[in-house]
Amino acid sequence: MLKSELKSHLYTTLHWFGSCLGVVGIIFMVVKLIDYKSQLHPEALLKADWLGIFLLTSLYGIAGLLLARAWRFLLIYLGVAVSSGWAVWAYGVSQLAKYVPGNIFHLAGRQALGAAAGLPNWPLVKSTAWELTLQVIAGAIVSILVLPLIITTISPMVSLFVFTIVLLATLVLFYYFFNSQFLLAFCWYFLFLIVGSSIFSAMAFYISSDELSLTIIPIIASGYALAWLIGLLTPGAPAGIGVREFILYSLLERFFNSADLLTIIVVSRMMTVAGDFIFYLIAGFIFKSRRNDKFFTNQNLVRTELS
Repeated sequence: MLKSELKSHLYTTLHWFGSCLGVVGIIFMVVKLIDYKSQLHPEALLKADWLGIFLLTSLYGIAGLLLARAWRFLLIYLGVAVSSGWAVWAYGVSQLAKYVPGNIFHLAGRQALGAAAGLPNWPLVKSTAWELTLQVIAGAIVSILVLPLIITTISPMVSLFVFTIVLLATLVLFYYFFNSQFLLAFCWYFLFLIVGSSIFSAMAFYISSDELSLTIIPIIASGYALAWLIGLLTPGAPAGIGVREFILYSLLERFFNSADLLTIIVVSRMMTVAGDFIFYLIAGFIFKSRRNDKFFTNQNLVRTELS
């Protein structure tokens, strides 16, 4: 009894700590925006560059399909085969709930949708745990490329070498100790993070008023990945709001002037929220008819589904 009470108290403490970090991050960004408001002209940016931002936002929304596909392969690995359409529908319609304070309601919503469809509860719970684990591993691997910003004695070539070795070792270990479905799930999570980081880098180059070298793209992308990872790991910060922005500003301020960087960070958050909404619309309307698709828990049918 005492042990469960301690766990509950620890969870509550971590939740409030994460929420406070998010609030501090938001306050930090607001202060910076006030300091540089005379240099910010978002209305001009939106008029001149709306099409490019819209295309990148749409691409981010479509990339949500990668997450749904990864989750489906995790379910298959756990012995539950569901159709691609149902996985996209369930994942997409629950995804917006991650912006509700608490940062867990999208996971709870997905669990509820699966249970309502008749999926066994335990594989659903384990799929959530594995999803978070694989996302953290993917984020940590991509974040290796940002090491030259944190430890100046490490060169970009060294970080790229370490990144390549760690990635290849991870792929081999996952295939050897688990199976191909588990490996595919990781690959789709990893690809989503690469796409998201690339979209952020493209948007940063698109908005920046300075001439930037293409050689810094991996560092900018990995900086985004690290900020995304820390936001993911911060309990109580909905979708990492505040935390992600603070980390991005701290990592990238040497590459952009302050006004441009603030604009990039604000537009980035707008893009991710709008992109998640686009993914919600894709799942809720295009894949709505697939929500009643059959699923199978029999291992033979799982193998048939994969073939």
